[in-house]
Amino acid sequence: MSISYADLPFWVLLHHQGAYDLIDQAGLQFIPDWDMIEFERTVLGAEKPFYTPEQEALLRDRLHILDAQMPLIPYRDPGTHHGFELFIVPQIDQGSRCPMFWAYLARAFTYDKLPMDEAYFEEKYRDLCLEFDVKIKYNSGKYVPRFSNGVHGETSLDGQGLRWGWYTVRDRNRFLQSNPGPIPELFLDNALERLKWYVEEAKIDTYQLNPKIGSDLFMYYLDNGDVTDRRKEVVTILWGLHSGTPLKYREVAAQLGITHERVRQIERQTLQKMTGGKTNLLWSRI
Repeated sequence: MSISYADLPFWVLLHHQGAYDLIDQAGLQFIPDWDMIEFERTVLGAEKPFYTPEQEALLRDRLHILDAQMPLIPYRDPGTHHGFELFIVPQIDQGSRCPMFWAYLARAFTYDKLPMDEAYFEEKYRDLCLEFDVKIKYNSGKYVPRFSNGVHGETSLDGQGLRWGWYTVRDRNRFLQSNPGPIPELFLDNALERLKWYVEEAKIDTYQLNPKIGSDLFMYYLDNGDVTDRRKEVVTILWGLHSGTPLKYREVAAQLGITHERVRQIERQTLQKMTGGKTNLLWSRI
């Protein structure tokens, strides 16, 4: 089943060149003194967007065009996928301190079909960085006003960070090359209850859980949230992801030969890793 572009958050849409252009066209038509770059800074920076709900609806008005032209299907589901999808990752995995440049990179790969030839992918990624005199094999940085989001001070395009970002998108491309197929449906009820508890109770600000979490999105954050294989094993059993029968801390401890307190710690650490980063599709700020 395809995903409607109109249902995606703006930070995701800014990674897609077609969506970027449609938002800009709508902004020019409907919003006085529209500035697309400032809109990017608002969405990808730390400030809360100052646009009204009515204005945001107008900015989404033309996105349905993409649903027909370029259907978006869940990552790993059978069908045609495109390069920008590789860049839709938690901010911690971007490797870059400049989310505006990361989105710029993603837009350049909007129409490249996946999986990409790795040599082509790497050359294009490096060339895009070189346009701004950044070599990803070096750790030096460069300040580019176009990509300053006003949050991280004099934001640099950091060679080391962009190199880490390259490893992330390269590995995601390799993953598709291995053709793993779609993720089997999981028993998520207990896991989502624990996520809801952590998001709403353990975080400082007011958050809410994304009501549309499915197996694919859940496993993306479990696989890409810096969660070790051992932690995955523990929470998979604890939450009953495959069995449909969640267990108590003591039951998991007895099964794996660890203490129940260690099971509790691993669960909390996993929840912390999965929900980290500003650009996280598991939750949203209220």
